[in-house]
Amino acid sequence: MRGCRSITSETLTDASVIVDSASAASIGEIQREVLPVIRQQAEAFDERLGDLAFTERRLDRHHLGLVTRNTSPGTDPTRAHWSPRVKPCLSETAQKYLFDKCRIILRSLLQSHLGLAASITFIGEIIIRFKDKVVIVTGAGSGIGAGAARRFLKEGAFVVLNGRREEKLHETIAGFDAARSLIDTGDVSDEEYVKRLVEDTIMNFGKLDVLVNNAAIATFGPFEQVTTEQWRKIMATDLDAVYFATREALPHLLKTKGCIVNLSSASGLGGDWGLSAYNAAKGAVTNFTRALALEYGSRGVRINAVAPSLTSTEATADIEKSQAVMAAFKERLPLGRAATPDEIAGVIAFLASEDAVFINGAVLPVDGGVGASNGQPNFLSLLGQG
Repeated sequence: MRGCRSITSETLTDASVIVDSASAASIGEIQREVLPVIRQQAEAFDERLGDLAFTERRLDRHHLGLVTRNTSPGTDPTRAHWSPRVKPCLSETAQKYLFDKCRIILRSLLQSHLGLAASITFIGEIIIRFKDKVVIVTGAGSGIGAGAARRFLKEGAFVVLNGRREEKLHETIAGFDAARSLIDTGDVSDEEYVKRLVEDTIMNFGKLDVLVNNAAIATFGPFEQVTTEQWRKIMATDLDAVYFATREALPHLLKTKGCIVNLSSASGLGGDWGLSAYNAAKGAVTNFTRALALEYGSRGVRINAVAPSLTSTEATADIEKSQAVMAAFKERLPLGRAATPDEIAGVIAFLASEDAVFINGAVLPVDGGVGASNGQPNFLSLLGQG
């Protein structure tokens, strides 16, 4: 729980905001134009905080201590913060109320004094774009799948989590309302199981709005060492599972005008040394996505894919332990690091949202700039100029 200090006028004066990129206003302009008005509001806001604290103390003397204002000599009264006599914080309900009030006041001031668009989002504030939508995420026990499941839960969705290890799925939803999720353990390469997965979703939540085909495996090694068993296992998990889930989900997505987000890969856009089977499977996912987008776009179902490059997950832990391998990756990654699952999840959520309503058949690279290269070496680095 946050300390009381962070819910005073300091929150207003120091708040960081993201404004419409089309606006000419800079943070400096915001401070010059809005700060004086914010300070005028602060005194009234502080008085309201005191009234709320008194009311809560009457309701629950054991939960909240009396808060008093720090008015020591030299303290700017518009930036005064609170010193608790008994306990350090307001209740969680009071904190939420006050933070919401801070945002309302700041939005109002930014709009009235700078003419900014109404869509102002505070850093760290989660936008709720999937309230009561129903989402299936396959491979949700770790990595990108876990990140995607959590992102949809944060944004108000009901989420059906598929994976082979039940304990990992429980880890994914830890801290969330269990009533808004369904754990469905099984192997998505099993056609009959995938039918049950979609049936369970409809039985529990009555509809389906979003399918995220994420589950995948890979085997590394020279092509001549790839066995038939390995090839078929990769195709079953990485490609057949996408086909099964898509086929079963589409009748329901047609009813809700929903969407599908497939997980392709940078490896589905080009070849890799030692990943021939994975390249084949992800390349197929890439074109499967495009083909279905043509067929179903006119029927109201958007189908897109995300193509990540190196992402820090359990599956890449051994790779990331090798300094030589990571140095080679960084040579190719203009951003200089691997992605995080949450970063990929944000793009998945975007493609599934109304913000992407006119995006269909896209295979969106989320690769740190890997795809920007034509494959030639970094001449600046080789020549000592970069």
